[in-house]
Amino acid sequence: MAIPIGQVAAALLVILVAAWFFSSQSSGAGASSSSIDKAGLSNGGASHAASGDEESSGRDFVAAMKKAASFLVIQSSENKWSSLAQKKKIVIFYGSQTGTAEDYATRIAKEAKSRYGLSSLVCDPEEYDFETLDQVPEDALVVFCVATYGEGEPTDNAVGLMDFLKADTIELSKGGDSLENLNYVVFALGNSTYEHFCAIGRQIDERLSKLGAKRVGELGEGDDDKNMEEDYLSWKDGMWEAVQKQLGWEEGAGGDVADFEVTEKSDVDEAKVFLGELSQRALTGTRGVFDAKNPYAAPILKAKELFEDGDRNCVHAEFDISDSGVRYQTGDHVGVWPLNPDAEVERWLRILGLSDKRDQVIDVKSLDPALAKVPFPVPTTYDTVLRHYVDVSGLASRQTVGSFAKYAPTEDARRLLEQLGSDKVLYQAKVGAPCYKTSQVLLLAAGDSLTADPASANYKQWSIPFDRVISSIPRLQPRYYSISSSPKLYPTAIHITAVVLKYQAVKGDPAYSYGVGTNYILNLKAAHTGGARTSREEGAPVYKIEGPRGKYKKGSTFCAPIHVRRSNFRLPTSPKIPVVMVGPGTGVAPFRAFIQERVALARKAKEKDGADALKDWGTIDLFYGCRRSDWDFLYKDEWKAYEQELDGKFRMHVALSREPNQPKVYVQQLIKDLGDHIGDSLVAKKGYAYICGDAKHMAREVESIFEDILGKAKGGSKAEGVKELKLLKDRNRLLLDVRSQLVGSIVVDLALPLPPSVTSCCSIAAQTQATMLAVPNRMLPPSGAAFLIVNALLLSARRRTFSSPSFRRSTSSASSSSSSASSSSSAECNTTFSTSSIPPLIGSAPQLQRHLVIRTNHAASTWPSHLESTSALYKHLGQRWAKHPELSKLGFGMSDAGLRNERAVRDKGGNWDPLTNRFEQPKASGSEEAYSATLYPDFIQVPDISISSIETFENLFLSLDPIPTNSAVSETTAAPLRTDIYVCTHGTRDCRCGDIGEPLYQKLVERAQRRDLGPDRVGINRIAHVGGHKWAGNALVYRQGGECDWLGLLRDTDADEVLDFALRPSPITPWWTRWRGRLGISSDEARSMYQDATAPGATAEARKKRKESVRDALGDPVQLSFLSWDKVDRYDVTAYEGESVMEAAKRNDLPAILATCGGFCECATCHIHVDVEPEQVGWSEMKDEEDEQLDFAMDRKPDSRLGCQLRVTKALGEWVQGGGRITLPRY
Repeated sequence: MAIPIGQVAAALLVILVAAWFFSSQSSGAGASSSSIDKAGLSNGGASHAASGDEESSGRDFVAAMKKAASFLVIQSSENKWSSLAQKKKIVIFYGSQTGTAEDYATRIAKEAKSRYGLSSLVCDPEEYDFETLDQVPEDALVVFCVATYGEGEPTDNAVGLMDFLKADTIELSKGGDSLENLNYVVFALGNSTYEHFCAIGRQIDERLSKLGAKRVGELGEGDDDKNMEEDYLSWKDGMWEAVQKQLGWEEGAGGDVADFEVTEKSDVDEAKVFLGELSQRALTGTRGVFDAKNPYAAPILKAKELFEDGDRNCVHAEFDISDSGVRYQTGDHVGVWPLNPDAEVERWLRILGLSDKRDQVIDVKSLDPALAKVPFPVPTTYDTVLRHYVDVSGLASRQTVGSFAKYAPTEDARRLLEQLGSDKVLYQAKVGAPCYKTSQVLLLAAGDSLTADPASANYKQWSIPFDRVISSIPRLQPRYYSISSSPKLYPTAIHITAVVLKYQAVKGDPAYSYGVGTNYILNLKAAHTGGARTSREEGAPVYKIEGPRGKYKKGSTFCAPIHVRRSNFRLPTSPKIPVVMVGPGTGVAPFRAFIQERVALARKAKEKDGADALKDWGTIDLFYGCRRSDWDFLYKDEWKAYEQELDGKFRMHVALSREPNQPKVYVQQLIKDLGDHIGDSLVAKKGYAYICGDAKHMAREVESIFEDILGKAKGGSKAEGVKELKLLKDRNRLLLDVRSQLVGSIVVDLALPLPPSVTSCCSIAAQTQATMLAVPNRMLPPSGAAFLIVNALLLSARRRTFSSPSFRRSTSSASSSSSSASSSSSAECNTTFSTSSIPPLIGSAPQLQRHLVIRTNHAASTWPSHLESTSALYKHLGQRWAKHPELSKLGFGMSDAGLRNERAVRDKGGNWDPLTNRFEQPKASGSEEAYSATLYPDFIQVPDISISSIETFENLFLSLDPIPTNSAVSETTAAPLRTDIYVCTHGTRDCRCGDIGEPLYQKLVERAQRRDLGPDRVGINRIAHVGGHKWAGNALVYRQGGECDWLGLLRDTDADEVLDFALRPSPITPWWTRWRGRLGISSDEARSMYQDATAPGATAEARKKRKESVRDALGDPVQLSFLSWDKVDRYDVTAYEGESVMEAAKRNDLPAILATCGGFCECATCHIHVDVEPEQVGWSEMKDEEDEQLDFAMDRKPDSRLGCQLRVTKALGEWVQGGGRITLPRY
């Protein structure tokens, strides 16, 4: 039978197209079948590229755009196949600190797909280089969705982008400096209450425009202080119109694209169906580490009403954590995972026509994992999704309402929803003002009653596909509360203090709106007290608090899923430092914990030192405000007892705004009245100040008053006070825990998706590295008073940078607008220790031949900031090391020996005592302080390290053969016999290590257990501070018979890769994106290794010539003299004019100068003492970034400086000739 040639040709064409398509999908690291290729997810992991050309191409976003460009289009209606290599592309860069800007970037990508059928590349800018901006095709679009952070600074992941754009000379791939072919869009996020509103977005726009690029549409600006969601919606429609006009794109090519596929299942084991469990462990009943991914079902120990007036509720609740292993510190937050109330769940089931299928098991799959991930565990049921997993209690967003119009049961309903979705004035009047949920909008549009009982109501049925409910309504998030107890008094319980949210959105409307989280807690309180409701609780929503499968009810005790989140809201370590606290209303919650902390210390102090133990303590002033002393004076009966226990050091100043027969008084007035005392506490006595409460009014007014007080205390003007207040923030001596209106210390992390109604509440968090405290279930009342809290703890304007794997250097300047100062700082810190081509991470490990790790019985959570001041042995080691240069290449550190049960350790007395500043010895031991230790890389076990045995150990150490410095790896090809991994969790030294290191440690333990890696194969331990403040997430991977590497920038998500790296056979290539260095090699050798691996042309000879050229560029020799800390040893060295004092010290192998960060002013390990006026030796005054890092220096004194910031000058040499000396620090 003859086959028509046309059919044969068509068939061959199909085969060729299919072969091309599938090969393009599988070839190249960046190929992806998804329409949105998220950097780090589906482009092959640019941040983990091996080396050389592969790594270079991995950072080329234009190349990644081309790889993501091709896909197959099936035109089924015409029965035709065609391959389309897309030319119209979008790349979207997001600068995000908390996740909000990233969320908007993804939304832009989704809309590009639905409008134009175009794939997009959503990029973290720290993963890419920008030299190829001049290669972006003319018909493509580059979008910048960027937040402004701190004092007009870029977010951490956008620092590299801004460094590139703000450079005096732009170096583009084609050799020019013009971007005339580039089309770009900018959506900037900021807060108009801050001076530098949307500064980063504006700077990007200005710079690109000057380079000849063409902006498409208007510059978008989202204002968190008002309504960022509305700002975005108003901007984006005009932007897309401009895109169509300027680039000629045609709308309608994409169509309506679903994110998820929902499938009903009938053959699923019921035990494997999630019915509200929040993790796999919760489903199976397997114990493990309890955290945000695996909350702990904590029994309610106590719950009571705190308000005595008749129309409001404030609940004090206590959660039992005694059987959980969960630990917390004073000032931390606890996340409580609520569920949706019964009535709201029932409304949705009836609206969707699923009442009879509520228990139907369903599976949910993402149709494009790069675009949308399934936000909850599956398989599950319709009822469970609506009750436990999606936030159906939140305000209806305008975009969601408009998208549901096509599924309306009547034409009138469809028309109304379309109007609400397109008309923001109408939306605000009909939806925003009354604070309607999405279900309420749907009922009103369909003409159904809002007051009918959902359990029996006969609502009109909407045809909304369930997958659209999942994609349109955000995940139900935990509500975070400031913990109002201290573990020093309540080690096995967590207390919270929460005002229950209930309000009339429209004055005169009998209907009330209720907060999901606080009313859930109110339900728990009612159940705990016997189930009876008071009159003020009538009408409040009802919840199924028994939990999935009744797991949240144990006998007569109810439980709630919780987890602890770390905070930086901390008291100063020494009780001698004065403290000023301002916390009206429930803003007093964290301060109750603070006072309890001090009470616990006071009790212990009096036991040891008698009645006068507190005589040297600093004052503790708490300014508190409420309405009436007999209504809402929180914990009224406790404060007097605390005052007595603290011997009058604690004073509470109470402002009552509605006290009968008394004038209204607010905390601001009380602060003014005690201005002289506060000024003395904060300025003369270097005290700390804390503000918790209303951000929009109270906190701003208090800061303004503080400026007046500080200005007066400094003997100057208000301007002097403004400067001093900023200094307090920069040095973390003024910390804020503030929100827009007082309803309790409730928190939501903006790294998690929030309903559009809440993104307008992200104001302060978008400006700082802050976490968001919010009640996200309701839109703000029409007055704009958001019921939310912003925890600006990491804040205050002191920027804590988490450096990125892209190795872009992050400046420490207080303001990004101070470009000249920033540039100057960079110039002073670099010279020979780094170049722009070498990542700062590489070579940042201390230059050590060997490392002695001391294994103690002291729980890591009890370690103070500076161990040398707590342990006689540790201090003695440091002194001997500093005096004997032959020991300078031996590092030593403290480990907790892999302790799992810290409570058991505390019971044995292995604890740090902050009063005596010493480690308590185990009660059973009366001998001297002695521990076991391991010496690496030899893996020599040292059974007894004590003051009396140090000399014996030194002899052992000095008898060992040196590790060859010209060889970075061993010659063996076998896997290591054993690997020891040490994770820095030293949170009291650097809060970032506590926040990041502990989750990493826990995850490593968990993953090792899953792999059946016993302690004889892989040891995983906590370790004290190992240097590198900027690179929190430090781990030491010591491999027996192999390499011993230092890593940084790790997160708990890297646990599997760390284990893979640790178990890999030698010789091993460094993990470049996380590699800090290796035992046995110097910093310069580490950098040379990187250059050899990533730039083959950079030979040893070339490096030698480069070093020689740098030396030739320096000036004449200058003689310097250094003294040991005890003034016994003197070191005379030759330095060179123009180099830094740090470089001179390192080159001459002076003890105690580690220069861990390589001269980037990002650590304090080149700390020295030099008692000379700066101008006398040609130095500038100390800058903020240097002062900030000196906070981490050991033995800081008024004459402390960082050697990397001080140039060797002729005047310095003359000062030394006249008798001046530079003193090394006491380690």
